[in-house]
Amino acid sequence: MNEIPDPISIPYLQQALASGAGDRAVMLSGQASEKSMAESLVALANGHGGLLIVGATARGRVSGLRQPEISLQRLAAAPLIIDPPLIIPMPSLIRVGKKQLVAVEVPPGLP
Repeated sequence: MNEIPDPISIPYLQQALASGAGDRAVMLSGQASEKSMAESLVALANGHGGLLIVGATARGRVSGLRQPEISLQRLAAAPLIIDPPLIIPMPSLIRVGKKQLVAVEVPPGLP
């Protein structure tokens, strides 16, 4: 993947989905807990950074979110349960076709 644009663009998101989960992209189901989101954020921050997408399978298939606002709140809260808390950009609610995803970019080398 190329450098992470700001804010998350649809072409960048589509590129990440087409590539599937990997070193620079983590994809979780819409039922993911704050804890699993936090663990994924730490993994990305300790690596080269990347994109955390909630509402997609590891192969990049968009499954969508049943309760997008709750997923957005969980992803916004996840960095705060890490010790020390991660300071990252606010997650975005993104529509892909008729489904919605929540995504956040994680810069590399966060403490």
